[in-house]
Amino acid sequence: MLRLVDVAGVRSTMCTRTIWIIGSFKAWRAAACRRGYCILAAALFVGSCLVPLAPAGAGLNEAFGAYLRGDKETSFREFLAMAQAGNPLAQYNLGVLYVSGDGVPENDVEAVMWYRRAAEGGHADAQFQLGAMYDRGEGVAKNEAEAAKWYRRAADQGDAAAQFSLGDMYSIGRGVAKDDAVAAMWYRRAAEQGNSSAQFHLGWAYYAGLGVPANYADSAEWYRRAADQGHPGAQNFLGLMYDTGEGVVEDDAEAVKWLLRAADQHYEVAFFNLGLMYVAGGGVPKDPIQAHMWFNLAAANMVPGAGRKQAVANRMMIEAKLSSTEISRAQAMARNWQPKAKEVSDDAAGPAG
Repeated sequence: MLRLVDVAGVRSTMCTRTIWIIGSFKAWRAAACRRGYCILAAALFVGSCLVPLAPAGAGLNEAFGAYLRGDKETSFREFLAMAQAGNPLAQYNLGVLYVSGDGVPENDVEAVMWYRRAAEGGHADAQFQLGAMYDRGEGVAKNEAEAAKWYRRAADQGDAAAQFSLGDMYSIGRGVAKDDAVAAMWYRRAAEQGNSSAQFHLGWAYYAGLGVPANYADSAEWYRRAADQGHPGAQNFLGLMYDTGEGVVEDDAEAVKWLLRAADQHYEVAFFNLGLMYVAGGGVPKDPIQAHMWFNLAAANMVPGAGRKQAVANRMMIEAKLSSTEISRAQAMARNWQPKAKEVSDDAAGPAG
């Protein structure tokens, strides 16, 4: 089952050559199936065919079929009967319904109860979700050690989202002792399954030498894999590596390409970096009006801190060299700016076959 697990956040600031990197290198946090992205696990759904199985399978087919028809009452009744009979998949699906409030009143406590039953029955998705509920403190008292325990059980079964979440806990030291090498191991397992957040974090591990030997070429490779899947943080950082020539052949035009892709996803750090590219004429013609626009967007969207202050300072320095007409034009460009396309990272929700 695929789940949206990435959340962006900004934590740290550093400078690499002419480009400010005001982005968290541990910025994409697992959201563990946040509200609105949970879906039922259709283990019996193959292509467009529901496979008739033994009585237990038939009940699940009926429940899922009713859900697809929009008959939430019948779906819930069938899932409940199967769950009470001890079916882990039905128990998991009840947890999903209670978390999302889909056909039943939203109730995190009930969700935790059903997730727990399914998790204790060995259901990997339920183990991951139970870990996430402990991680967030929803429906149960927040307990990071307990979250790590359930993430590990799911991770040991090969659940990529759980592997990423467990790696994240080791990288920070939440619920477990901080251990960069163990974090990198779990990131790698998830990354090799295509999890873009894990690929992004593994890219940073190789860049900074956290738990693995520093290697810019390997860093760029993992950033590229995540960037190709639409991960804006990876797109931003890959752009920076092309600007500096670290791990790749220096190519300012390629740097701008990746920064623009990140900016098209409203990744505010990329706004700032594009402003610098237009100031310096790296990969694009020097254009103070365009630079002003990008710094204006960065100042308007970045969280308060050093990066935002620098964006404002850069914008003001550019304004000193522009006419009032040019400033008005740049401001209008910022107000009217729209992303060219919206990209979705690899963890978007969708039914499992």
